[in-house]
Amino acid sequence: MSATSSAVAIERRLRWSLSTAAVAAIALVGGLVALQLWAIHVSYPLRVTSDVPTYLALLRAMAAHPLAPQSPFLDTTGIATPHATPYMLALALLWRAVAPAGHATDPLDAGRFLGFVGIPVSLATLAMIAFYASRIAGRRQGLLTIPVLLVLFGPAHVIWATDLSFNGFLYSGFYPENVALALALAALLALRGRGRPSLVLATVLTAWTMVESPLIGALLAGLAAADGCLRAVRAEPGTYRSSAALIFGFILGMAWPAYQLNQGMAESGVPGSVLVAGCAAAPALAAMLVPLLRGRVELSRRAHKIAAALTGPRALVWLSYAGAVIVWDLAVWEVLLILQPSSDPLIHSNHLALYWGEDRWRWFFMLGAGTVGLAGLIRLARRGHALPLIWFCGCFGIALLGLVGLPVPVWWRFLLLCQVPLAIGTAAVLLEATQRPVRRVVAGTLAFVFVFKLVTLVDLPTTITYFGSPVQETYALDHLIPSQPSGVVASDPFTSYYIPAATGRHVLTVTKAHVDSPAELEVSTHGYALLHALYAAPDTDWWPAAQALWNADVRFVVLEKLTSLAPVNLEQFSTGPTPLIRTVTDRHMMGRMYWRLGRVGILVHDDPEYAVYRLRSARLFPPPHRPRTRPRPARGARTPTGVHDGRRRT
Repeated sequence: MSATSSAVAIERRLRWSLSTAAVAAIALVGGLVALQLWAIHVSYPLRVTSDVPTYLALLRAMAAHPLAPQSPFLDTTGIATPHATPYMLALALLWRAVAPAGHATDPLDAGRFLGFVGIPVSLATLAMIAFYASRIAGRRQGLLTIPVLLVLFGPAHVIWATDLSFNGFLYSGFYPENVALALALAALLALRGRGRPSLVLATVLTAWTMVESPLIGALLAGLAAADGCLRAVRAEPGTYRSSAALIFGFILGMAWPAYQLNQGMAESGVPGSVLVAGCAAAPALAAMLVPLLRGRVELSRRAHKIAAALTGPRALVWLSYAGAVIVWDLAVWEVLLILQPSSDPLIHSNHLALYWGEDRWRWFFMLGAGTVGLAGLIRLARRGHALPLIWFCGCFGIALLGLVGLPVPVWWRFLLLCQVPLAIGTAAVLLEATQRPVRRVVAGTLAFVFVFKLVTLVDLPTTITYFGSPVQETYALDHLIPSQPSGVVASDPFTSYYIPAATGRHVLTVTKAHVDSPAELEVSTHGYALLHALYAAPDTDWWPAAQALWNADVRFVVLEKLTSLAPVNLEQFSTGPTPLIRTVTDRHMMGRMYWRLGRVGILVHDDPEYAVYRLRSARLFPPPHRPRTRPRPARGARTPTGVHDGRRRT
């Protein structure tokens, strides 16, 4: 074959590869939009829950008080959620402007609004990821990164922010974390530029990223520091651009009034000021160590030898087959879980078989479809683009530290942040591998994950999948709790998570999974203790516990008729067995709780699922001449339907 014909063949292959990658990206993105519209139609974001109730509450609160510190759950001074971001403020003002008359506070309408917002936001996020990947690995690789990313994490589903699978975009497309990720990638690209304009842009993008998501901001700080260190080691110009962008970006982000950025970034385990200072100093430290590293010739040779072995033809074959085996085993495991009935006779659904939110050690294997992507990242590093490899290894390593028991907060979220670099590496192998078996096995594995995830999501009974299942009745509490008097609502922590979204009211307590700081956890723990005290107090001395609820500004109490308040503290309620009413003793104790609330308040609503009581100060604090112990039955006090009076045996 002549040189001319060989060049023509290579050019045709490149064109075909580019066309194939473009078609795959466009087809999957189009399918994603169709699924998002379907998800909005069946209210999937509301049903999945995740952080949606938090954002629904913020839509209402930030529209009323745009720049004030926001606490969507607890009415306590000094508590502010890092979810109150500039992006959420823009959404709150937009929703106030476009909401139909009388529907601005309707959680179902607001949920649909957020779902529609999620479509352009998710597309913009994917476009930024593709653009970043194209600058790192090439145009074809950047296009192919998108379809790989949408199906990489599986075959099970998770329900968490920063999940970038297609299922994640169905319920969290509008999340600030997606906006923050796009901003972080733009900041990294701006840091690669030269001159003051690009540095100013990188600084602004860094500040915006940190405020939109402190966790993504922490990731950006680490990656910017790594970029500066690489420049120092290579003696390239611009070593301290990242340091300047981090320092001034953090100072600029501290000006956001809705929450304190330094405390918000502590979610990653380190206060923001300490993290930023350490990352800003890292390039200078690397520059000091360069003379010592240059003499390590033998170490460099070994590193190159290992990298060559991991990216060789034999290694690619083994990695591709290993990924296929991991995915296949997980799929079989998931099918077995789906076929098994619920282990709890009182719970007829089996959502945990499909949504692997517990036992998060399994998440490490759910990256199996991209196993070969590690070789792709090493190849990119050998070409001078080491940042994606550092990104993956850093986040994966932090997650491993959390898995083995070290005090790493939300370590599983760092595992989710591995998706972008691993998708880039996998796309690079798919397009660059010379062995057909490697390309076929990897492409077949990803296709299998896509089909498996799609079928299990939309084609299983609603006792297993949330897709198409009815929206929780809790969102209707705005029609069940009177608008007056104002005050806090007390309920079990699970139900309390929905009350601010449905009613705009604060609650007494909420589960551990939905607090944003140690201070908020402390307040929530104390609130649950007040409610549990009324439940557990002896018959001869329960009145002070009811008065303590009133003194905590509680004006309404909502009891979910299947949920028990028996767990002795919030930790046990949040992490122990599902606190359902299971025994005769449980029914008796809850019946007694209904009777006590009827003595100190009025039953204002009763249906098969909820009983709503309004506390009354006249009953809680009677005149001195009225006895406080063993009070006479109050007129109008009654026991809700479906429960037993606590004074009688059940």
